[in-house]
Amino acid sequence: MKPPLIVTTSDSLREELLRLAAAAGVSPDVAVDLPTALRGWSDAPLVLVGADLAPLLADLGPERRDGVHVLAEGPVVGDLFRVALVLGAEGVVDLATSTPWLVERLTDAGDPGATR
Repeated sequence: MKPPLIVTTSDSLREELLRLAAAAGVSPDVAVDLPTALRGWSDAPLVLVGADLAPLLADLGPERRDGVHVLAEGPVVGDLFRVALVLGAEGVVDLATSTPWLVERLTDAGDPGATR
């Protein structure tokens, strides 16, 4: 099974998501640029896109798929919801208030027998 995909250039977001992934027992792929993100887009069971790259990725129009979430490192601004909608994301997540939820999603992504 393919690992989850983290898409961000933010060191702090990447470090926090890698910490949460370790707690969930998974080793995600990390994309710090758009070409790498697009290569892993279709196969990853879960895609976590940082607010920093979400607008640029949305402009490229990757295929719509389940399991995409946009992550903000602070208050979620209204424009980020529009970007998430264009990207086809299931939602926008505030990292500070969603740690247990993220660990659960990462755990499920690492378990081939898990159901959504």
